[in-house]
Amino acid sequence: MGYKLLVSDLDGTLVGHDHRLTPRTADACRALEAHGCAVTFATGRSWHGTLSLARELDLQTPVIAYQGAVARHHDGRPPLWHDTIPMAAAAEILTWLHRRQAKVSLCQGDEMILSYDHANTVRFLQGTGITVRIADRLHDELREAPTRIAIFGDPPEVIEWERSLQKAFPDGVRIGRSLGHLVEVTHPRATKGQAITRLAEWLGIAIHDVVACGDNFNDADMIATAGLGVAMSDAPPEILATAARVIPRQAPDGMADFLEELLTTLR
Repeated sequence: MGYKLLVSDLDGTLVGHDHRLTPRTADACRALEAHGCAVTFATGRSWHGTLSLARELDLQTPVIAYQGAVARHHDGRPPLWHDTIPMAAAAEILTWLHRRQAKVSLCQGDEMILSYDHANTVRFLQGTGITVRIADRLHDELREAPTRIAIFGDPPEVIEWERSLQKAFPDGVRIGRSLGHLVEVTHPRATKGQAITRLAEWLGIAIHDVVACGDNFNDADMIATAGLGVAMSDAPPEILATAARVIPRQAPDGMADFLEELLTTLR
């Protein structure tokens, strides 16, 4: 079967701890595009956080960012979509979190505001080109409908934040874990599964001709939705259960191995 669209998560899937593409992975992505299979990312990163990698590959397909809330080309043309949290809901949620002294980040426009100062987080975010600052009362910083509200903590703490938020705010927003240490509040349409469906429709590609690759909770519906769902072998068990294919993490360049194999189906 000749697949027509490859959508991959970034961190933990297409790139490793150094946040870089290996030469083999980059070459395989370019070869797939040259043979008629569009390539793009679906990530929890901000759109700015995808730009260096998207430009390195010169992707011709819009990148999916913020868990599916945004789809936009790397050249800066207007987004295909940008789904935001309603202002009233965002203000209520931020106030609720402030009263409980949660560690929170607020993404609005081209800015990320943190309720706490974590040097490594700030350094990474600034490296992506997004403006980062610290503020104690995030609900007082709202200037426009935000793209995302994120709450950080240890895994048991994050599970409890997820349950408490879903109970307190059952309607109008999506609340879910994306990583073991992170729970996010977004627009209800902001899931990777919905995003790849929308993108495939925009491209005129049937969903069964889409390959989706990921490694964490936020990838589950994307892996389940695509024609070929692929998980990294160190993904949580519930993610592995949705995948039709598992890529060995222990391989030196497991993702490149898979992409090169995929390429043989197009030739």
